[in-house]
Amino acid sequence: GGSYSSIGGIYMTGKSTFAMTSGSVTGNAATETSGVWPETSDLWLGSEVVGTISGGTVGKVFVNANSSAMVGAGLTVSQAEGATTMITQVYLEADDGYTSKLTKSGGTITTLKIAQDMDSTHASVQTISNPTNGTYGSYSKVAKIGETYYDDLATAIGAAQANNTVKLLKDISNLDISSVEKNNGYYTVNKAITIDGDGHTITVTAGSKTSGDTWDKDNGRAHVFNVTAGDVTITNLTIDGGGSDKSRSGINVYQANNVTLNNVTVKNCSVGVTVNASIVTADGLKTSGNKWSDDDQQGVNVDNGGASITVTDTGSNATSIAEAIKVEGGSATLNSGNYGSLEVTDGAGTITKATGVTLAAPEGYYWKNDTLTKAVATVTVGTGDGAVTTSYDSLADAFAKANEAGGTVKLYQDVEIDGTVTINKAVTIESKTGSTYSIKASGSFTTGSGNAGNCLLNVTSTGDLTLKNVKVDASGKTTRVILCTSGKLNIDGATVTGGSYSSIGGIYMTGKSTF
Repeated sequence: GGSYSSIGGIYMTGKSTFAMTSGSVTGNAATETSGVWPETSDLWLGSEVVGTISGGTVGKVFVNANSSAMVGAGLTVSQAEGATTMITQVYLEADDGYTSKLTKSGGTITTLKIAQDMDSTHASVQTISNPTNGTYGSYSKVAKIGETYYDDLATAIGAAQANNTVKLLKDISNLDISSVEKNNGYYTVNKAITIDGDGHTITVTAGSKTSGDTWDKDNGRAHVFNVTAGDVTITNLTIDGGGSDKSRSGINVYQANNVTLNNVTVKNCSVGVTVNASIVTADGLKTSGNKWSDDDQQGVNVDNGGASITVTDTGSNATSIAEAIKVEGGSATLNSGNYGSLEVTDGAGTITKATGVTLAAPEGYYWKNDTLTKAVATVTVGTGDGAVTTSYDSLADAFAKANEAGGTVKLYQDVEIDGTVTINKAVTIESKTGSTYSIKASGSFTTGSGNAGNCLLNVTSTGDLTLKNVKVDASGKTTRVILCTSGKLNIDGATVTGGSYSSIGGIYMTGKSTF
């Protein structure tokens, strides 16, 4: 029934102690109706008050720590045996450098509100329905190291010493990184520290694209985090880059070893995480919405020799990389998790996966004992939805398959053959898109007898061979390049060269052949 000023029920201040094991504190009101005061009607714990509620019913509780306090206010909520603890709302608020805490180990709190800015509007308020057991806090500062508080995260990182933990105390909702130079980071981590996001989110709202007519002109020029030191850990943090035109990499790791990402989410950047000449372990990494361009979406990019990433998925840390892992010049170990796709370039190192990981090998590669292996060639049999493509690490095996029922042999590297290859089905030999590979006689190439035994490719009367964007080269051997006896030969952008034999070293079409 109380009704007065900012609190109508119980006002605890100074160095008071409050304990409640049963009973009811409800139905009170604050006569102040502006700002935060409607949240404060039943029980106010302020200054240095220590409060415990282990039973009973309470309406609205306001926990305040401000400049009047020496150490900050705190409330512990539990439920004693045989008791019932019911609280309608707990509201936490703290002034600069102070902490307003709730520790919950039992009972029911219908709504928890946490004000992260102690001002007249309380514009930044986090609302949690039915909060679970745990510790919650309101901080007006952004970050802390130990019990030293900082106005912004960059200052805290700059002040940290080796092996310190920088803890983020609140969301950073309006980060402007537009003034940062290309390939630098708004947050530069150049010492062995831990950055504990404590479940908070950093959101970029302003950034600058790379200027000039360059290949990356549509992408953000600055990273959110740029890690240049070893033994760095980033944990329990979400990074929202605000769009690929604002942020380059959410986390760029450059020439740094033993970097750990634990329960980190990176989204809406040009690239989620870049590993450049560094060694990174990621547990519970989540990426989404990262895209360099519409057809180049990278959750993780591993670049330059010696770079590696090991991805795990332990406990409650569920790894989910929605876009591609792109390995351009390093290695990757994928122990568990869900992945969108895998992309590799010719300079990639060893890539392995756990047996239970489902991840399609990129074109021209296949999984061999869970290690990504580059194919010499693939053979595709059939067309449309019924097409079946198989990878081979031997050209002889690929040709053997193609000669069973015909098909397309696609080369993914230059190859050498030790003897004549006979084509007796409808077979197309082509290089992968954008490349031209060679079929050459090896140093141990062995010729046989007659025309059929003195050529690289022998097309029989049942054979129908199409050569597209390949080079068939007999240089260094006294042998013909192609013999076609009553078969079909189609040249479509191919090169036939280097042959030397009898009356014709290149292509010898005879019988009822078609060329």
